[in-house]
Amino acid sequence: MHVAFFSGQATPRDFAAPASAGLRPGYVYRVRVHGMTDFPGVALYPTLEVRGSLELSAQINPADYPAPITITDNDVRRVQAGVLVTKVIYLENPERAIPTAVKPGQALESDLPSSRDLLDEARRNGRPMAILRFGERSFTDAELAAESIPGTILLPGDPRLGRPAHPPCLPWACVNLYDPILGRRCPDEECLHDGGDVGLPAGIGPDGRLGGLDPTDTIAEYTNSKGRRSIVKSNRICVCVPRYVVLRCETPVAGYELAVNPITTASVHGRALLQARLPSREAEQVDILAGMKGRERPSGTQSVIGPVELANAQTIAIIGRMEGTEVIGAVLEKPTIHCPDKLVLCKWASAKAAQLGDVITFYLKYSNNGGQAISDIAVNDSLSGRLEYVPGTARSDRSAVFTTQVNEAGSLILRWEVGGTLQPGTSGILSFQARVR
Repeated sequence: MHVAFFSGQATPRDFAAPASAGLRPGYVYRVRVHGMTDFPGVALYPTLEVRGSLELSAQINPADYPAPITITDNDVRRVQAGVLVTKVIYLENPERAIPTAVKPGQALESDLPSSRDLLDEARRNGRPMAILRFGERSFTDAELAAESIPGTILLPGDPRLGRPAHPPCLPWACVNLYDPILGRRCPDEECLHDGGDVGLPAGIGPDGRLGGLDPTDTIAEYTNSKGRRSIVKSNRICVCVPRYVVLRCETPVAGYELAVNPITTASVHGRALLQARLPSREAEQVDILAGMKGRERPSGTQSVIGPVELANAQTIAIIGRMEGTEVIGAVLEKPTIHCPDKLVLCKWASAKAAQLGDVITFYLKYSNNGGQAISDIAVNDSLSGRLEYVPGTARSDRSAVFTTQVNEAGSLILRWEVGGTLQPGTSGILSFQARVR
């Protein structure tokens, strides 16, 4: 398959698929798809509306995460049958991810009925990026060149993208809104978050078990020096792994024009008169007094205490005078303050950015920063639906029992039960590997 791009000139630039191009958000593009081996002589003219773009840091290249625009054999057959095919490509929110593995350069695609609004579905599950529409209508090269806007397409081999000749026709596609109080909303779709405690707070229930462990949560349990069971959450990390999802629907032919010869018929219907009288309805209601005014006496008092004069200070008592009244007070010994038990859980990953299918190593470090020994440490890590645990990769530098359990996100809950006690100032490290879906 080949794809031809137009940029204000009648002569298009043709590339063999797959081809990667940079498109400015806020514009509508129309290209020509032709040269399909299974459909010789067939050409399609899709319309592409670019609604958004990635928001990445300066160290990450957006070209490494292109949005896949795919036209399948079934799409071509349906278009030849007179069907309009619409696809919405959106950036998936990792919190609502589908637990299915996807190869690099591919996207999950699902069909929806034409009665569903694809944009609303995309907004509920992520951030819309582009809308693709194509049917059986054909165009000439001159028409395609007239509809294109120079300075909006960065094709392979171009050194830079020039200034657009016209402003965007989708003006609100790329505007980042700022709340006057909360500030700018950080994007959530580009990053795969893991760790911490999201949703309902985790805690130890009456049965002594951990509850409230949601997907992406990382919680450690321990027993302090007084025998009380406590928990601590880890920090929250972010790995840049954007994943795209495609919603597809078909719009069939809405109707046909049909000419029918008139049929000679004559009929007379009698007139019908219907008169109805409805009685007037009057409702009267009296409301009871809802307010009451009263007087209340002041309930507060104010007192002033003057300076205290010490007359005699001894080891066991203090004798003094306050406002002319003698006061005798006992001298108490200063209590000894013990450093509380404190477990700290830290989490980090081997990479800040990855591709679909990559394997990432995660590390968990638990440290006793308190003044008393703690015991019965159990570290729980509930993985996101975008992460698939690699069997046999769990490690611990201390003696620990490792178990797994399926969670509601379609992934696993990893649990390490560390034996022995953890003395003040000591720590332990856990690690495992997970494949990005």
